[in-house]
Amino acid sequence: MPKVKRAPPPPHLVVVDTNILWDKDKKLPVSAAFDEFWNRNSPRIPMSLRVPEVVFGELHFQQTTSAVKTLSNITEGFAEISGITNAAYSHKLNEATIKAQVKAKLEKWLHGHTGSVAQTPVAHIDWAAVVEAAIWRKPPFTFDAKDKNNEKGFRDAVILETLVHLSTSADPDNTAIFVCNDYLLRTTSEQRLKAHKNFFAFESLADFEAYINLTQQKLTNAFVKSIQGHARKKFYVKGDTNCAFNRLAVRETIQKDFSDALKLQDPGTLPMGLLSSVISPLNWKMARQFTLIRSTQFVRLEGEREFHWVSGVDILRLFQRDSSGPSTGILPLQKLQRVAFSVHWKATVKTDGRFHDTEISSIELGETESREATPENIEEWRLSS
Repeated sequence: MPKVKRAPPPPHLVVVDTNILWDKDKKLPVSAAFDEFWNRNSPRIPMSLRVPEVVFGELHFQQTTSAVKTLSNITEGFAEISGITNAAYSHKLNEATIKAQVKAKLEKWLHGHTGSVAQTPVAHIDWAAVVEAAIWRKPPFTFDAKDKNNEKGFRDAVILETLVHLSTSADPDNTAIFVCNDYLLRTTSEQRLKAHKNFFAFESLADFEAYINLTQQKLTNAFVKSIQGHARKKFYVKGDTNCAFNRLAVRETIQKDFSDALKLQDPGTLPMGLLSSVISPLNWKMARQFTLIRSTQFVRLEGEREFHWVSGVDILRLFQRDSSGPSTGILPLQKLQRVAFSVHWKATVKTDGRFHDTEISSIELGETESREATPENIEEWRLSS
């Protein structure tokens, strides 16, 4: 195994997408979960935050828009009072002031997290390639779910170019981290930066924290970087019959052992009372299915070589209401369902990073989610074809 004595973890440049920082409570600069994560982990490894200009701008726009909407209501209220009292009432607040104050709030928060705004590297972007990708809907561009004639993804493309510039221009000893919950953008970034061994993309803060836990083990930094990538590929590689997911028949085991959970138990938001009593799961049949392999997280190290991991597996399904069932005209014809699983597995890892004696320890059922079958949801869950 790697030597116990090792160098401290290297500096980490942490780049985040909007979906990691966003919070519905616009009074907060960013989500409380992110602040909790940062406060808990920044003492453990050296981290500096880099927020792409587009991400910072999106937060600025969202929070400003929310405040301006409230201001509009207040202005209407003052006008109503003036009409009732036949007296002039007004306030001094305006949109420009709100915009400036929201920006100052975000900048103060960012400074407190050893962070900075990563400016869009306009001069370094191959704009001809970006235009070509937009025309042909190449990732991170994609078809607009509402209108297949349109494309979407320009903001994601700019974030990607910013990320690539940061990663490739950083000190070779630094590790670049991208935390992004958008599947297409995250996987596209991994493809663009696959030649850079000091780059990792995580889909959630929990995944990133699992990596940080791995850095706290008595392992060399080089070994940590190696094993993190190997663990993902050991569990799943598309088309690889030797990866654990395929070789150990994980999908088949899930479908056999959790067959009841994979049925559409709840038709969703249907009317209650007598009408709902005639609707049963038998009225729904599966039309499409997609298995989504999520992240692989380090759990613990037992002894010197037995590494334990957990990998997320989502079964995404599109159900259609059986035409032979009751016809009411107000029930949804399609329904989406996501059933989440946690696959716990272990492997003996040699000093050269190779995995041996891989075994599935257990498979746990997670949350089940139902959604309306809107074009956006069908596209997001990759059930459009």
